Amino acid sequence: LGGNSDCVALLYMEQLLLGELSDSLGVIISDGSPAPPSPLAYRHLTSHTQAVAHRLYEQGLRFVSVLVGGYQDDRYYPSDCKVMLNEVADMHRVGEAIQRIGQTFN
Repeated sequence: LGGNSDCVALLYMEQLLLGELSDSLGVIISDGSPAPPSPLAYRHLTSHTQAVAHRLYEQGLRFVSVLVGGYQDDRYYPSDCKVMLNEVADMHRVGEAIQRIGQTFN
């Protein structure tokens, strides 16, 4: 069994940042959309993840997304940089994410 409780991770990240979202960057590495098993239903996980991510973005948090293995649904995270890794030959694209991360801290 697998699952991604992405909204819970986002809420935890928000707590760690203590409201300092405007100069922060979240790096999302995911192999699938929010999904059970989780104490939460699939519909809640998907809509809540999207709502939390977009709220954090509106408050200044920026995202870099690395989406692995044919992940085609990019509506969850409003990302400044999105890297799609559909096969091993795409691994060189991780450099795009690393470059964007570096720009944040210069």
